[in-house]
Amino acid sequence: MSEAPAKPRSKAFKIRVSVLLLLGLIAFSQLGQLNRFAITEGVLQSDSPDPAMLHKLLSDTPEPAILMARIWATGKLPHRWEIINFLNRNLGVRPDLVPIVGKYVLEAANDPDQTLRLTALSLLRVIDHPEWKTLAQAALNDPDPLVNDVARIILKKADADIEVAAIAPTLNQNLGPDFGHLVFRDFKKQPYTLTQYVGRPVLLHFFATWSPDCTKEIPDLVKLRKIAPPELAIVGVNVDAVPGVRHDHGDCETSCETDCNHGPDCEHDHGSDTVANLFKSVERHVIINEYNYPIVFDTNGLATAQLEGSELPLHVLLDGDHRLVRRYAGTRSARVHDRIARALLGFEVTRETTNQPAIKVLQADATTNVQAPRAFTPSNK
Repeated sequence: MSEAPAKPRSKAFKIRVSVLLLLGLIAFSQLGQLNRFAITEGVLQSDSPDPAMLHKLLSDTPEPAILMARIWATGKLPHRWEIINFLNRNLGVRPDLVPIVGKYVLEAANDPDQTLRLTALSLLRVIDHPEWKTLAQAALNDPDPLVNDVARIILKKADADIEVAAIAPTLNQNLGPDFGHLVFRDFKKQPYTLTQYVGRPVLLHFFATWSPDCTKEIPDLVKLRKIAPPELAIVGVNVDAVPGVRHDHGDCETSCETDCNHGPDCEHDHGSDTVANLFKSVERHVIINEYNYPIVFDTNGLATAQLEGSELPLHVLLDGDHRLVRRYAGTRSARVHDRIARALLGFEVTRETTNQPAIKVLQADATTNVQAPRAFTPSNK
């Protein structure tokens, strides 16, 4: 018995199949867009986004200017770091970035974060921005010698005949976000907030007991407490138990080349296997080194994440409203710390307090956005 010939597909059937395929493609496309939207929103809301994820978003987006504007507008330090890093890495191979790079790099060059401003200053020179030389000259007037040195290097590399001005243009600096919401823990494991320093500027010193540089700087912080304006509160923030902080063990037998999460499999003896051991270890460290300012703990790592606290030692200077005035990493002498605080907060600067030539005290005027400190209001706590 012969088989009946197959019936030809009807035209209506073919149309239905085509429509379903088209709808499937649209749905697949929309799914990708929804996934990208969800990732973007997650990055914007995060206090410390994954750099690789953020760079992938910037690389894949068809409209980098729009996405970059949204990320920059968060005002969050880690986000702005990655924007500048992305521009620094991709500017040479992405001509579409050239029209938008100036806006962000110029603003970053006046940012209160020192790492960001110095990276931006170098990038401005690379793209030959019309204002790079003025900003480099202004950096010569910064109260931090490290900023002065970088500015001199940039100027001299650009043109050997450039003379370093004896009187540089006035430093211009924007204020950063409000960090008055930060919550730490004291030795009694109780919440420790900055609300007790109403109207007072604060210097947060992020440190770890295992860091040789942090330990080396302790005498300078102790001395700073004696010579700094009494209105300035100094608070040490211990980060021994914060995951993701790169460890500098010095003479540790096992090199810690990767970030340690302080988990149960950690082979390094940090003296902080548990929170209780951590507190005891840091307490011994404080007693031995005779700290004369309060020590608190960033046990949940939120402050470290928001302030890129993996650079140690890290110093975060906040004004009387607890807005970011300057974030700078690395060791400094007591006199340099004092000079930075006095200059950027508007306190009187004298040769007796700094052992340095008198420098101009920045006031709130047309040339700078740095504000004088608010009057100190005693706390009821």
